[in-house]
Amino acid sequence: MDFTSDITSEHSSVSDGGINAGLDQSSELDSVLMDENEKKFLKLQEEKDLLLKRRDSLINEVDTLKRKLEETPDLVEEPNIASGVDQNAANILIDLMLLSSSKSSPIFDEESVDKIRSINGNSSLQEELKMKFDTLPLLNMKLRLRYLQKLLYPNLQLRVTRDKDGSTREIEVVVVDCQFKKFNKNAPIKLNFEMQYDSKQEKLLDFKIMDVSNNVKLELSSAIRKYKENPTILLFYFTEYDRILYMRQKLIEEIIKKHSIYIKDVIDAIDYTNGKITLKLSSQNELHIIFEITSEDGYIIPKLRIKFEIFKKNGQKVVNPNVNDIFNSLIKEYGLIKSIHEIIRLVVGY
Repeated sequence: MDFTSDITSEHSSVSDGGINAGLDQSSELDSVLMDENEKKFLKLQEEKDLLLKRRDSLINEVDTLKRKLEETPDLVEEPNIASGVDQNAANILIDLMLLSSSKSSPIFDEESVDKIRSINGNSSLQEELKMKFDTLPLLNMKLRLRYLQKLLYPNLQLRVTRDKDGSTREIEVVVVDCQFKKFNKNAPIKLNFEMQYDSKQEKLLDFKIMDVSNNVKLELSSAIRKYKENPTILLFYFTEYDRILYMRQKLIEEIIKKHSIYIKDVIDAIDYTNGKITLKLSSQNELHIIFEITSEDGYIIPKLRIKFEIFKKNGQKVVNPNVNDIFNSLIKEYGLIKSIHEIIRLVVGY
């Protein structure tokens, strides 16, 4: 039997089918490639249009600026490229040389010289800057007072009023009302005093304290007597006292929050304006933490002194070991707050 024709015809049909399938796939690939090329072309065309619009916009902007410059030719100065010298700096240098030369003729008229000599703390800021050729601090009193209050007395509110009845042409009498708001903004520490000074000689003639807040009057009585003739130190002392009251209250509140189960005192009864506050913690032993604001000799500002006392259950005071020496050593390593927590942990015993 001859199977050649069948094999040949079968092979031929398979080959034809493969060719046709290949042609179909090729045409589909060409179609896909054409679609991608068209997309790229369209995208590039869009970018081209955007760039052309941007170019036209920039050209219009340049033309507009050119027209403005042509309309105001007096405001434009040609740079001195040939010399390479900053003309403004050169003029300032010449002025300084003339000022420093003893043989040079004066470059200011008499009126200008009088203005320069009259620059002081009462001069306006712009006037002082106009005449300033050095790097020394500005004399403007308002500016200096504003920065002084911002940096040195950030929580002090001042109200200064002039006593018209007591003031004369040369003698000024002013009443100053101070409120220190770091410790308690709603009920600040108040200090009211009167100053009398000679405005011509700029000399303080009299300083008198009129009133102090009742809640701190007793605690601050020694400082008031000591600095009753120095308003600067008194303001600084009150500011530091206000800050220490705030810091001490926050410190005690943190101790109470962390060790509340060992606190023996009634928390609501604590008067944070007292100069001396004793916090008692009790467990195996009883620990007294004493927070006292003191004013020691040789120190102008007040200090917060913290010391510890340990008592046994029978009330006997423990002297050895000295817990305050241990506390002072811990402060050097761990700081104040962490050292207090560590002493409480060691003494109370948990």
